[in-house]
Amino acid sequence: MYMHIGNDIAVAACDIIAILRVEDLMDKREPLLRYGIPEEEYIHASREEPIKTYIVTTTAVYTSPVTVQTLMSRLDEFNGIISMQSIV
Repeated sequence: MYMHIGNDIAVAACDIIAILRVEDLMDKREPLLRYGIPEEEYIHASREEPIKTYIVTTTAVYTSPVTVQTLMSRLDEFNGIISMQSIV
């Protein structure tokens, strides 16, 4: 299952490692540089809207204008679908 993160970008839910709120990160200029991920390698879901969330996956870091709460509810919905399929 894929999770829509903004504009026309969707990421595989099973590849998501972390969903981070921008305002919780200390260094706003290069927030993930300490993990060895320079900002020029981020994939931006939107350049027009402010970044609210970083989505770290097994292959990339995405920026998103969608809030953590919305993304988490999408993941919860995905997990609910998976749980229902295992019952049937």
